[in-house]
Amino acid sequence: MYRAQAAMEYLMTYGWALLAIVIVIALLLYLNPFQIQEVCVPDPGIDCTQPLPVLKSTGKVNFTLKNGLPGNIIVTGINCTNIQGVPTHFQSVSVTVPQGGLASIESPTCLNFQTGSPYQGYIYIQYRFANDESTTKRVISARIKLSPQS
Repeated sequence: MYRAQAAMEYLMTYGWALLAIVIVIALLLYLNPFQIQEVCVPDPGIDCTQPLPVLKSTGKVNFTLKNGLPGNIIVTGINCTNIQGVPTHFQSVSVTVPQGGLASIESPTCLNFQTGSPYQGYIYIQYRFANDESTTKRVISARIKLSPQS
């Protein structure tokens, strides 16, 4: 009788331990805490967080730009890179964004993009104010961390 009781206690103790391990593994699979936290952290004056940008499987980023600058802007160029610092080359675009308004923009293929991998880098936006006739071009940026979408 004593042996049966000891065997039963042994099985119950390890049974509860196994159940706890299964629950922890299920929670980790459900919550996926190791997945990249997608963000878009813009410079002051712009917003790119609502909705979050989408990284396409081609390496291009689709995002909605909100103009918080003091006037209408014309986006004249865009660049996506994982190197910090203002790039020398921009893909030419011409998108007018009214003050307080929104515009959908697609970046060129991001530098060093690897298919199926999360991407960490910067989107650089070259712009000028709509009422500014000078050739002065300004640059604002947003830091991004994105997972690829199809």
